[in-house]
Amino acid sequence: MGSTGEGYAPKIGDSIPLDDDHAISVQLPTWEVTVGWASRNQKVLQHMTNGYPRFFIHHSIVKLAERLVRKYRPGRKGAEGILFPTRNIAEECWKYLVRKAGKNDGSLNVEVLSFMMDRECLRHEKTVDLNCAELHMVIYGADLFSLAKAFWQHTGDGISSRYSFFCTDHFEDLQLVDEKQVEGGKLGNGFENKVTKKDAAESGIGVGYGDKEGTKTTIRERIAGMISTNENPVVEKDVYLYPSGMSAMANIGKCIQAVTGGSRFLYVDTVKVLSVIDDNEVKIYGHCSSTELDSLSLNLSQGTRISALFCEFPGNPLLRTPDLQRIRNLADQYNFIVICDDTIGTFINVDVQKYSDVVVTSLSKLFSGGCNVMGGSLVLNPLSQHYTELKERLSILFIDTLFPPDAAVLELNSRDFATRVPKTNINASLICSLLSSHPSVAHVYYPEHSTSRHLYDRCRKPNGGYGYLLSILFHKDKDAVTFFDNLHVAKGPSLGTNFTLACPYTLFAHWRELEWAGEYGVVEHLVRISVGMEESSVCEGFIIKALEAVEKSQ
Repeated sequence: MGSTGEGYAPKIGDSIPLDDDHAISVQLPTWEVTVGWASRNQKVLQHMTNGYPRFFIHHSIVKLAERLVRKYRPGRKGAEGILFPTRNIAEECWKYLVRKAGKNDGSLNVEVLSFMMDRECLRHEKTVDLNCAELHMVIYGADLFSLAKAFWQHTGDGISSRYSFFCTDHFEDLQLVDEKQVEGGKLGNGFENKVTKKDAAESGIGVGYGDKEGTKTTIRERIAGMISTNENPVVEKDVYLYPSGMSAMANIGKCIQAVTGGSRFLYVDTVKVLSVIDDNEVKIYGHCSSTELDSLSLNLSQGTRISALFCEFPGNPLLRTPDLQRIRNLADQYNFIVICDDTIGTFINVDVQKYSDVVVTSLSKLFSGGCNVMGGSLVLNPLSQHYTELKERLSILFIDTLFPPDAAVLELNSRDFATRVPKTNINASLICSLLSSHPSVAHVYYPEHSTSRHLYDRCRKPNGGYGYLLSILFHKDKDAVTFFDNLHVAKGPSLGTNFTLACPYTLFAHWRELEWAGEYGVVEHLVRISVGMEESSVCEGFIIKALEAVEKSQ
């Protein structure tokens, strides 16, 4: 649950869900506290025992890295470590640190250590069925922490809290692998299973953690069934699972670089991983408007060539919908790849695949709904003209790094996904109507009432709704603060939870670039609400009480 029940007074830093070791959100119950979090005020940060995993490295992961540094590099004063599931990812982090620090002469003293647990030590493991396990640590000086953290955040490829618990339980079984073994190819394939590399390449599923229990196959089949249409059926082998949605996005970016040579411009909405980490040249069309598409069309007609266009359907946080049909037409004419993130729209509400070459989804959100596990998916459109080249490249690049216990939680949480989505649709539409009619509210951003609704409807399934996410703009900034402070729901980062979760979105996402975000309509005092599955009367009640507080404050 979202820790909002009767008698519960949320405290700064409480995990959401409460007392869950693997919670992926954290209570920031007031506007002032959120400002303190965003501005890195130590009076707020000292209460943080948890957070969204890409922004907050879980305490168990930090402790495990500290313990490994003390054991294997006791003489390095001030050294820190960050942990990854494969050697390849760790080496990418190493290269990123060297490149961004501007030194390539060895003076940075950044190194990668690799560890293994062999079959013998895992033979009696009862909670995780693995043949072999790996762990990789990048060690660096404390002055490089911010760069290491940026890599962790923007790639989404760090180890999960469940994996850190597992490695901590098996700490004495972690064996340091020497460089000769690394060079000899003993590492680099994630977690071994009974699938050979040849089998993996033929099936499209890379060697990695493995799927001995069939849990991941079940998830892939579930996703394939939900995204399929009569005109375009998808099979589970065209669904790829990742440890986070951002990891899926980062990996399709690498795939596109390999396919196209990375020599052309990349037009994206998901900016950081593609520009900061992978050094692509990026242009943002952030207003999601026909005018911007006119500009793109003109540029293309005058010789500009792009590798790919990334978009969200609908966009976060203003819930505008891109013209996917027009984008598809441009893509066919000028031969670029269309990647669409349907996390907010969901497989249940919309069919974006008919206009996309690749569909990427954060499974951490409503697919799970439990706010207690991370995951992501990438689905190839079998009818895409780019299908064969993308499939071939993924068969080489893909390594399964989704930890089996995380997959088990995802599978369990998502069993009723198809029945949960309609309930959140209904509640979000109700809340939107309530807010829109109040005089303090300037605008409610929601696909059902957007000027781009016709574009959303073009992809909306026959029984689909308009989703669970909305954002509110008040006439007065102070009313946004009063409303938020008196909204008695869970408050923290993330979205797509079974319970209602609110946040001052712009403070979370754009604190250091408020003016820039404002140019795209993402203003500082925007309140975003991810609507949950509570009874409709409960949803109505907490909105009315918050609006009454606004009225009393006038």
